[in-house]
Amino acid sequence: MGAPAVERPYNKIKIPHNHGQPPQIALGISALNVQNQRDIRLGVKARDINAASFVIDTNALGGTLLYSATPTWFDNRNGQSEFQVGIFKTKQNGQSSQNITFDQPFDSTPEIVVWLNKFYITSNERMTVKAHASNLGPGGFTINYSVPDGSTLHSGAASWIAYPSTRPNTASGSFPVRPLEGQGQLPEQMAREEPLPPAFPQERQVLVGVNELEFDNGQPMRFKAFASEGEEGGLRLNFHTFGGSVCYRAQVAYLALG
Repeated sequence: MGAPAVERPYNKIKIPHNHGQPPQIALGISALNVQNQRDIRLGVKARDINAASFVIDTNALGGTLLYSATPTWFDNRNGQSEFQVGIFKTKQNGQSSQNITFDQPFDSTPEIVVWLNKFYITSNERMTVKAHASNLGPGGFTINYSVPDGSTLHSGAASWIAYPSTRPNTASGSFPVRPLEGQGQLPEQMAREEPLPPAFPQERQVLVGVNELEFDNGQPMRFKAFASEGEEGGLRLNFHTFGGSVCYRAQVAYLALG
């Protein structure tokens, strides 16, 4: 691409309207430009978290050639105390899961958003990784992080966000990005209309990350996931690849706050 590779880029995030309490942070990845290879080691993490700011590090290790990355984040600052967030870190095996117990149980089954934020994987043909939630209930859920047979998961991490399904002006969901009928790989641009609840505020913040990726190992991994204005007050969820990437599937997860 002609851009220099970067080893450890970082962003310092200032938190507006704080009241002295450090927030909990959920991190994801919405865009990557990385030279794909058999061993890929990259991730994002938060550090130096305090009431006024925190730092997001983007790490590429072990020879992984990273040109750029765009992290996404959610912080449950003041006024968003209904949210519970956390991070799950895998063990060294092909598939890993953990039962999550909420600090405070919800009155009913909550909505869950899951974002990938780290993967160190050795694979032979395709770089494939997925994180998702299962067994949802008011008191907790199971978070799952997996790679297919033939790949080795050395370490990985995923963030999760839980909130009451009745919370006003809040919506979430996912966009499974799959090839068109009769095609083996994704076209460079795919999108889906996503309706929002009636009277959802026009002034909104939409946070987007990915929780599933499957790319050819012989080509660069270059993608961006983002939300744009959709029809009739809704959203349009977008997943684009570029620069010679060969992508077979992905999934975009969003959280909209009015």
